[in-house]
Amino acid sequence: MKNKKILIENDDFIRLSRSIRTAYLDGLLLLDEMLVLFWLWINANPKTGRFMTSYESLSKDFQSRYSKNVINKLMLELKRKKLIGFPKQQGRRGSFFVDIQNYPLSTGGFKDIEKEDVQNSGRNSDANIPSNDAGSSAEDEDIRQKLKEQKKQLAEGFSVGSSAHAGRSRNNDNENESYNYNEKIISDSQRIEIRFPVSKFDPENHEEERCKQIAEYLGEKDMRFILSVFKKHGLDDIEYVYNEIKEKEESGKGKPIRNRAAYFNKRIQQMTWHRE
Repeated sequence: MKNKKILIENDDFIRLSRSIRTAYLDGLLLLDEMLVLFWLWINANPKTGRFMTSYESLSKDFQSRYSKNVINKLMLELKRKKLIGFPKQQGRRGSFFVDIQNYPLSTGGFKDIEKEDVQNSGRNSDANIPSNDAGSSAEDEDIRQKLKEQKKQLAEGFSVGSSAHAGRSRNNDNENESYNYNEKIISDSQRIEIRFPVSKFDPENHEEERCKQIAEYLGEKDMRFILSVFKKHGLDDIEYVYNEIKEKEESGKGKPIRNRAAYFNKRIQQMTWHRE
């Protein structure tokens, strides 16, 4: 493996500012900080200039060269120097989005964290309802209002544990049945014609964005179940089961997961029923 030739692909390049090198040579940026910044830079989404990661993931990426605590300090220092931006992590675990200042976007222009912070701070808390580019009709406004009400009801609209006792007695062979049962719970407890489609959900913060990302991975069509779990129990349980599914699929051990969404919903119910 050591003698294996490294192939540098000609169609897989990114733009990187030489001012980073200058900052390092001028003593404004430490070598370790520069390495972490480079890593975030090359992994960022070219359209958004964002990268989802965690302190633990970054530590593993660097093959434990840096501990999680060291990664934490390096990230905070990069944030203090306004080279990156991310939400406060005090009391939080799991993944979060990192925004990279002056990242060259593939859509044109450069990432401006300070400008986005101003825009986000002025955003209405209910501005997550998709707008119609052709203009808002009375019908559209009615739809958006129902979606707003629907989101407010997520915390108490239906109980995550309402099917838990049934779910605890089932095994993984009943994933499809369990999934259909969850759909019935949503329908019976929230008799609102308009659902909460994953494709149209516009997250307000990085936690909701993470919920949407996991819902897409699971193949969910409706955001209500996963958002209800998040609002009642936080992101940790969601991340735990998500990682459990990924590890189970990657290892190939045990029975294959035929329906990710059904498996996820069933495991969440098993983990949270006693908290209801």
